[in-house]
Amino acid sequence: MSQTELQALLDYAKSVFYKVAGTVYSEGWKISQDYVIPTVRSVSSTHPDIASLFVLLITLYISLRVLNTASRWMYSIVMSIVRMVIFGVLVLGAVWMVKVGQGEDASKTVTDGVQWAMNKGRQYVWNAAGEVFNRR
Repeated sequence: MSQTELQALLDYAKSVFYKVAGTVYSEGWKISQDYVIPTVRSVSSTHPDIASLFVLLITLYISLRVLNTASRWMYSIVMSIVRMVIFGVLVLGAVWMVKVGQGEDASKTVTDGVQWAMNKGRQYVWNAAGEVFNRR
């Protein structure tokens, strides 16, 4: 792609962006003039009763609680994805280091290590089950 073609593509992208932004702005202004501004004027000119204020405060409180819960949920999902990536990189790095360090005969070392971990896990489960049954 030549320099002039790239410049023409960038100019076209700018013009499309400006057109979309102008349309969004004008439509948003039109909606605010038709719906939002009259509603704000009517609410500000009248005196609301206590029940309306109470309902408004309850609605505000509930919406803030929901947003707080949603943000915590999203944060936990993002952090769990980051943890999985980090642990995956660590495991793959360890396997790669074992394979490179042992040469081509690393498969026996890796399988022996996996078998050792499985045996330790099996011993742990059986010991825990024995403790549970011995308590009764």
